[in-house]
Amino acid sequence: MIGESQYNFGDDGLYYPTVFQVDGAGFVGAGFYKDNALVFKTNSEGIMQWNTTIFGIYQVNSFIQTKDNGYLLGGNDKRLSNAQNNIVLKKFLPDCP
Repeated sequence: MIGESQYNFGDDGLYYPTVFQVDGAGFVGAGFYKDNALVFKTNSEGIMQWNTTIFGIYQVNSFIQTKDNGYLLGGNDKRLSNAQNNIVLKKFLPDCP
């Protein structure tokens, strides 16, 4: 291991985080906590560059980088109804805060 960075996103923790390296630009990740999704980016040294919270997404199922260097998050949105089968796709620009 070259290094390690730890971030505290609250008492409930971050569940099922997806993290991957972005070519020469650090790391991006997605997960969820307290019925909200969290997307974040660090530089190559693990220093947080930005993070954003998407309210109401209670589960992150997929998080990928798109061909335009943005990101696509797939998850479940509890705001659409009480059923747990509502799917949401959320697109992020490369430098999204």
